[in-house]
Formats: sequence, structure tokens, C-alpha cells
Amino acid sequence: MHFKEKIENQIKKKERKISEILSSRLCRSFIALIIIIGTSSIILQSFDTKNEYLTSFQTISFFCAFIFTIEYILRVISAPADYPHKHSFKARFTYIISFMGIIDFFSILPFTIIYHPTIHDYKEIVELGKIFIIFKTFRYTTSYRVIKQVISTVKYELFVAFSMSIIIISFCAILMYYIEREAQPEAFSNIGEGFWWAIITFTSVGYGDVYPITTVGKIIASIMATIGVMTLSLPTAIISGSFVEYLQNHKNHKKDSPDSNFNS
Repeated sequence: MHFKEKIENQIKKKERKISEILSSRLCRSFIALIIIIGTSSIILQSFDTKNEYLTSFQTISFFCAFIFTIEYILRVISAPADYPHKHSFKARFTYIISFMGIIDFFSILPFTIIYHPTIHDYKEIVELGKIFIIFKTFRYTTSYRVIKQVISTVKYELFVAFSMSIIIISFCAILMYYIEREAQPEAFSNIGEGFWWAIITFTSVGYGDVYPITTVGKIIASIMATIGVMTLSLPTAIISGSFVEYLQNHKNHKKDSPDSNFNS
């Protein structure tokens, strides 16, 4: 029993050590640099497929993916140190299904399966996964943590606002389909087309590819566009208010902290 506990303590010590290394300033700066290099190589590959440096850019991309793969494996291994109150298996599973865990996984997935024979027909779709590398920067920026904190404090209000928007869009999409389907069957061939019209109208984008031509349809579109402007301003106002409140509280906290009083 004593030997088993000794082994477990050694494992936990190694997990903490790995976690400390991943959290260190040097490691974070290195990974951030690799993210910039990997993203840059992906962008440069798109300019000219016959570029003489294309192979070099692809090699750089795969090298970056190799680093990200090592990072992902180390984060899975050290997850129990990051979630000390959970069992080792649950801690690792928690990281894997977390937002950043999913980002880390999908940022390396395209590079590991892109050349598999069964993926050839879906190669372009798989390559889209490379853009997840950009989202890895969330871990290394304070702005992500601030936005996450702000949104978490107003998630109920945002849920109400988005729910109301979905209800209005759904109602108008179905209504417009039944009003316009006889006047322009090609534009409103199904309710799905109605949803497309409702979304671009509600968001005030107005691409002009689908629009009502009947009098009743035009009246509904005018009302919906007006409601859309007012409704979409709600989430913006909610997030802005919460953001200002967070910054004010953060400023007051720094002002009232002992260190700040000591320095003054």
C-alpha cells in the first residue's frame, strides 16, 4: 500500500511539474510564437499554389502542428493538476471537452488526417479546421478572460434576448413564406428560404437576393427590419453595460488593494 501511494505521489508531482511548465512565461511565449508562425504559413500558402516556397510553408505548418500535438498531449496528462478536486480520468475528460480543449484538438486534427485516403473527397472541409489555430490565442490573451467573465455575468439576459430574436425570426420567416410563395415561388420555394430572408432582414444586412414584392410582404419586411434594429441593440447594450461595470470594479479593486495603497 505504501509503495502504491508513493507511485501516486510521484505521478501527481510530475503532473504538477508539467502544468507549471505549460503555465510558465517562457512556454506561453513560445507557444504564442508558434501560433503566429503557423497562422502566417497557412495564410502565405493561399497566395499561390505554384509558389516555389509552398513546400516550405507546408513543412512549417506541420512542424507547428507537431508542437501543438505535444502541447495537447501534455495538457491531457497534466489535467489532474489543473483540476485537483476531480479524479484523474474526470479531470482529463473535463479538459478534453472544455472550450480550449476542443480548440486544441481541432487545431491539430486537420494535419493528422489530411492525407488519409478516406478524407480525400472532404479535403477542403478538413483544411478549414486549420483556422482553429487562431483561436488558440485566447489562452494567451487577457481580453478572452475578460470577455468570458463579462458574458458569464449576463448570460441569462443574453439568453432572453437571443430567444426573443429566434422567435421573431421564425414567425416572420414562416409568415413570409406563405405570403410570397405564390408571387415568387423561386425566391420562397420553402420555409428555409424564408429563414434566409428573415435573418438578412432582421440583421439589416439586406443582400437583395431575396425580398418581398407583394404589398403585405413589404409591410411585414418594414416592420421586421425596424424590430430587428431595436432587438439587436439589446445584446450590445447588455454586454457594453456589463463590460463597463467589470472594468470599473476592476479599477476600484486595484485602487483599494494594499499594494496600491503602499505604493502611493
